[in-house]
Amino acid sequence: MANTMSMADLVASLKASLHDAANVFAAEGAEPDAAFERFLLQALPDMQLKRPVTKLGQVTLVAGTASYLVFEPDFAALKVDLWSDTAKLPRPWQPGYPGALPRDGGARGGVAD
Repeated sequence: MANTMSMADLVASLKASLHDAANVFAAEGAEPDAAFERFLLQALPDMQLKRPVTKLGQVTLVAGTASYLVFEPDFAALKVDLWSDTAKLPRPWQPGYPGALPRDGGARGGVAD
């Protein structure tokens, strides 16, 4: 095992962790690892909740728009934003204060609100 996140290495790791019980799920035919791949694919959404993947992205903010669609198929939540760093923003009494900033949030299914 190369200990990567490739499907082949994950299947091999899953089989190794199941020991003799892996024989119960082993299929005969063209795709002997199909059951193990199905198990891993079914576990992915729940694993995203436990240990989310962090990806860099950007959203173009438009004045007067409160909600933005996120077109990433595996988007679960916005982890951090760069516009609400209060240490870098001017205070409300200073010139250049931007006013109310967007609030971030997310929902499974690819829609942020």
